[in-house]
Amino acid sequence: MPVAGLVLSLTEDPSLRDDALRALAALPGLTLGEVEGATVPAVTEADALPAQDALWADIQGTEGVTAVALVCLNTEDVDAFDVPARRLRRPTPEASGHGP
Repeated sequence: MPVAGLVLSLTEDPSLRDDALRALAALPGLTLGEVEGATVPAVTEADALPAQDALWADIQGTEGVTAVALVCLNTEDVDAFDVPARRLRRPTPEASGHGP
């Protein structure tokens, strides 16, 4: 289960900020901390990495959220098959300094 600690930056507009906080509070898997000015700490929990990615997209797409900062991320219990396969690029001899 991936768990992440975030700091959310919110708009300075009080009405829009309140709307954003209500929308964020309704997102499953998101726990909000105490609001301090225009920022709020948050924790996300999801069953797998794709679900976490979707939750982060929902957070970033919430009107009134101006920035999302990742503070910490724990994926120690995520199985290898949960991670999408990515192509690895092997360095060329020239890039590694061992080429002509």
